[in-house]
Amino acid sequence: MQLAAWSSITFGQHLKRARHARGLTQEQLANKVEMHAANLRRLERGAANPSLSTMARLAAGLEVELHELVRGIPRDPE
Repeated sequence: MQLAAWSSITFGQHLKRARHARGLTQEQLANKVEMHAANLRRLERGAANPSLSTMARLAAGLEVELHELVRGIPRDPE
């Protein structure tokens, strides 16, 4: 699997886990961060690659540190 695809899937898993831990629906989180719920669903499935600003908005909306959403993603494809 390519690094970009693996990174998106890992980010999506962390995002979904953090959302569930806070008892938020996808629609609630999407509204909180001013994002379409369809885009949030794609991010959680790993079907989209978020920009840094999108990741930061989601972390703020979830009240977590950004590193919690990207942990386990390698810096180097080696």
